[in-house]
Amino acid sequence: MRKLAALVMLSLLYSAQMTFAEVKTALFSGGCFWCMQADLDRLKGVVKTEVGYSGGKYLYPDYKSISRGDTDHLEVVKVWYEDEVLSYQRLIDYFFRHIDPTVRDQQFCDIGKQYQSAILYQNKAQEAQAKQQLYEVKRLLNKPVYTKILPASRFYVAEESHQKYYLKNPLSYAFYRWQCGRDARLEKIWDMAK
Repeated sequence: MRKLAALVMLSLLYSAQMTFAEVKTALFSGGCFWCMQADLDRLKGVVKTEVGYSGGKYLYPDYKSISRGDTDHLEVVKVWYEDEVLSYQRLIDYFFRHIDPTVRDQQFCDIGKQYQSAILYQNKAQEAQAKQQLYEVKRLLNKPVYTKILPASRFYVAEESHQKYYLKNPLSYAFYRWQCGRDARLEKIWDMAK
């Protein structure tokens, strides 16, 4: 009887495991990581996001060194997403619709190489999909596009005060986003592409 109960339990556990969607990760740089995190958190299929720094060789960067441009890292958002709900291709498309790919070394009011737009791929499949989407964006906008496709490097988690900043400080976040003209610029770019 115990063996039968154990087999039933194992069968149930195996069945439960089979129903979970695979969770994958992606890394994006789109200027201010507060804004990117807020945008990505709204996307169905995103399980978790974390802001941080990546793309460079400087060890243990922090917000002050990044914002001064003292490192070779970018402000990035790491995204955990359910692959069965949200494809990587759809995630890249969503990312492009929430940045200005037509500017170099800046995004909106944040200026410097640390704010450039980039997709940091983690494998050959991500690299190929990112390059294909970049090609499509260039074709659609019919102008120079400066978003980079870079290999991912070590991800450093940003300080806790920057995680979910838009939820912790909704008024200052809303003012910052408005003052930078992010949404107005996005509307202009992507309306022209229609």
